[in-house]
Amino acid sequence: MDFDSYTPRDFMTWLAEGLEHYVMSPTRPFEGFVGISIPHYEYLVPALRTFFFSLRPSTRENMKLGLAEAARELPGDHPRFLEILACYAELAAEFAATAVLDVFRCHLFAGRLSSVLSEAQLDCVTVVVHTIDTFVPSVPKAATLMEDLYDRTSIRTRLPTSFLLAMSQIHPRSWPIFFKDWALEVGPDLAAGLPSIADNLLDRIGMRSVANGLPEAYVLARSSPVTRMFVEAMVSSRNSSLVLVGYELVSRATGRDGVWYLTRRANFDEEKLCLNDQAAVDGIPVREIADSHIFAELTEFLGSLATPKLELVMRAMAA
Repeated sequence: MDFDSYTPRDFMTWLAEGLEHYVMSPTRPFEGFVGISIPHYEYLVPALRTFFFSLRPSTRENMKLGLAEAARELPGDHPRFLEILACYAELAAEFAATAVLDVFRCHLFAGRLSSVLSEAQLDCVTVVVHTIDTFVPSVPKAATLMEDLYDRTSIRTRLPTSFLLAMSQIHPRSWPIFFKDWALEVGPDLAAGLPSIADNLLDRIGMRSVANGLPEAYVLARSSPVTRMFVEAMVSSRNSSLVLVGYELVSRATGRDGVWYLTRRANFDEEKLCLNDQAAVDGIPVREIADSHIFAELTEFLGSLATPKLELVMRAMAA
């Protein structure tokens, strides 16, 4: 079959008919995708991903547009609406079909998923949100859609970690505020997950953005023990990706002054008690991120988190 001649409309029909058969005929799921041969034991997404990337670039663009149109035309009263929409969402993530974002907005705010959601609907929304998140923050429509969904409490509480990471990537300096919301939604069993959340946040927003949020985190930590635990998991626990290193500068003019640096753990050799040359490049002095009115308090707070061994290293370097 000559798929290179397919228009977006042709792909819309091809995908709609194929997915209809896929969800309705579990024993022979792929027969509806006319023109390609897929073994019945294959999984939908990898099978269609292989087909998609076998096409010419221009044909792939038509298929992405066709996918968005198929999702738009999916009737809200279709008996398998939730399953089919979830399939479209998974495929959109694989194909980077950003045109589907407008369709998701329609379904989420004006269609079948716009009111009180059942458990099955929330399962479908979970897949949709994960797809939207793959486009954050590079696609503005995805960022705006995540911001709007953040106000849908039933959805946000279903996916607290996804929203924490996505919203922190959209508004990096405000990550402590989103963490506070996350902590309230996750509840008392959150402690075990803090190190992985801290690492994921670092991967999403980078060390500079983490550092820029520390003053706000300090303010919240004064009344929120879990925020203090999170900052500790992020910058001073044994397995944290970042470390706080500090030393005392003794000056005839200023006396004793605590100076703390944030750097990546990879820059620190805990056995040899030394920092590599990259630490000087990557390190972020606390005084760069804190206003003068909070600098002393933040320095004391961060100092209480740094380990004596790390402090010893920087004292030795300053000697």
